[in-house]
Amino acid sequence: MLIKPETLGDAVVGRASKSSSSSSSRLSLLKAGRSTAPAAPMRPSPRARKKTAAANKVAMKKVAVKKVATKKVATKKAAVNPEPDVRKKTAVTKTVENELAVKSAVKSAVEKDSAAKPVGAKLALKKSALKKSALKKSALKKSTAKEVVGKKVVGKKVVGKKALKRPSKKIPPTLSVERDFWDRGFDVVVGLDEVGRGSWAGPLAIGAVVLPVAGRVNGVRDSKMLTEREREALYDRLASWCRAWSVGMVSHSECDEIGMSAAQKLAAKRAIEGLGLVPDMVLIDGNWDFVSESIGPGKTKLIVKGDATCLSISTASVLAKVTRDRLMRAEDEHFPAFNFAENKGYPCPRHKMALQAYGPSAIHRRSWVFMDHMPWGIARVVPPYLANQQTLFD
Repeated sequence: MLIKPETLGDAVVGRASKSSSSSSSRLSLLKAGRSTAPAAPMRPSPRARKKTAAANKVAMKKVAVKKVATKKVATKKAAVNPEPDVRKKTAVTKTVENELAVKSAVKSAVEKDSAAKPVGAKLALKKSALKKSALKKSALKKSTAKEVVGKKVVGKKVVGKKALKRPSKKIPPTLSVERDFWDRGFDVVVGLDEVGRGSWAGPLAIGAVVLPVAGRVNGVRDSKMLTEREREALYDRLASWCRAWSVGMVSHSECDEIGMSAAQKLAAKRAIEGLGLVPDMVLIDGNWDFVSESIGPGKTKLIVKGDATCLSISTASVLAKVTRDRLMRAEDEHFPAFNFAENKGYPCPRHKMALQAYGPSAIHRRSWVFMDHMPWGIARVVPPYLANQQTLFD
């Protein structure tokens, strides 16, 4: 607001007479048209505010350090000169004493009640306690079910079997089992794996491999983990690296005649004979020994998930898979409707549709259950070993 000097009059000059210098300065300001009100304090700059905040933090830290130092000194004094007054106890010790007192009181009350109750009531209490312990044991078993799969008895001790991890393509198979037998004097260690057991058409194949002590081929995995291109790329390298290898085959007609279990034993026998070496130990994938009948007892070792962990078994699976796949691709030229080049004789939608449209081909296993659903009136072949077997409806 601007104040004109003409409106002030003598009153302004009279008030300003106490100090001539101040009055003259004010009059000069008024004549210039400026206000005589005191100026507002200036707001500090951001840099100044940061400096003051940092100084405050430092001061707070010093205060905290002083408090900690005083507490330490006080605790040292208390430890050197403890107060004899027993009533001055901490809250923690008081709560502990209270809990112990409550527990002892409850225990004494339970004992009195059990002494006053008749024999039947005591038996009921015992039964309830046994039930509680049984429930606790079952809960523990459920909690450890992921770690323990089954149990086996060794002498009088029960040993738990740890659960096997799911095989991963990132973890390569090793030669640890083979090296263990080599160190113990077993020279010829054979790895076995089967291919084509679940197929509806084509042969059953079993690969047998004897690996050398030195050297390694990178990229070997279980054949089911690899693509067809990867298996084909490994085939020649593995065949040249192995000390000896062979693939035993059992045709579809032999599978129908003797059954799949006997066919698997026969294929294993042919594969081992094709090595040209007498095996000292045979490593088998799975938990079924189908080799002892042909080589004798005490020469086999079963390895569950061996095709993913044991290098000789993995190599056998790749060689057997590639050999059988090549045979099925050759058969695809004779039976194009079934697409054997892609499915290799295993059931898939196109394979099932072709069976419904054309019936079984010359290489299908005609003793299998899928033959019961053929619309062509083709009867399922009864194997000779089941010809005299009675059924529940005879």
